[in-house]
Amino acid sequence: MAGAGSPRVGDNFVADRQATRADVEAFLDRIVNVDPEEPAGEPPADARRHRAGQAIARVVGQGLMKGVGQSRFALDKSLTRGELAAMLARFMEYRDGISR
Repeated sequence: MAGAGSPRVGDNFVADRQATRADVEAFLDRIVNVDPEEPAGEPPADARRHRAGQAIARVVGQGLMKGVGQSRFALDKSLTRGELAAMLARFMEYRDGISR
């Protein structure tokens, strides 16, 4: 089951819930479709035991999202408008093959 701040409850999408950084990361991991066998590096410290730890490492490794400090991803923190704008810009660069 998804976390308390997640826009998903079980298999149901709950549109009026705020999305967390982990929710957006999981979405990005699915749409970018990075090979799960590709080495992802080490997930941020607070994501190592999280169910999406390796997916977070893949998305961070591709440069699509960044942590909030040296070793924190802030999984349950709501995404700010600025973070969303930066993530979308990075995704468009990734999609278009522009090097970062």
